[in-house]
Amino acid sequence: MTAQSVRAASVALVASALLAIAAPVVARGSSPSAEKTTTLRFTVPTAAVKAHATNVGPHAMSPGDGFQESYRPRNTGPLRRQDAIGIATYGRGMFLGSISVTGGQILYAGATDNQDHTSYAILGGTGRYASASGTVQLRPISSTRVRITLTVTG
Repeated sequence: MTAQSVRAASVALVASALLAIAAPVVARGSSPSAEKTTTLRFTVPTAAVKAHATNVGPHAMSPGDGFQESYRPRNTGPLRRQDAIGIATYGRGMFLGSISVTGGQILYAGATDNQDHTSYAILGGTGRYASASGTVQLRPISSTRVRITLTVTG
């Protein structure tokens, strides 16, 4: 065999190996029916949410101000805990949070101008939710309660 034919055989072998590795990943990613979607809904009483704000600017809410909040339900159930932090930007806020549920944690983030009426992207998680994607939606259902809906794929 010549050096050129050895190189061509090596390229063909590497290409075949890459195709064998990539084909199942592409097939799994391109088949929406292969991934399970789960919807979890929780109602949170706003009075039970513990929060702390940090005001670094001269005005009531200005860029750089932030908050931290936590919610832990009194009764044991699928929702174990919800924690979030937010930092004000110019007219909006950046948010990062985690929701602990039976089987693991779900990490979410996003930007909004109304934290209680928005959707956030699920970035991943732990345990049963290690490969999670989807959305976390927050919607007020009264002046004292917020509905959290998680639509989790993976």
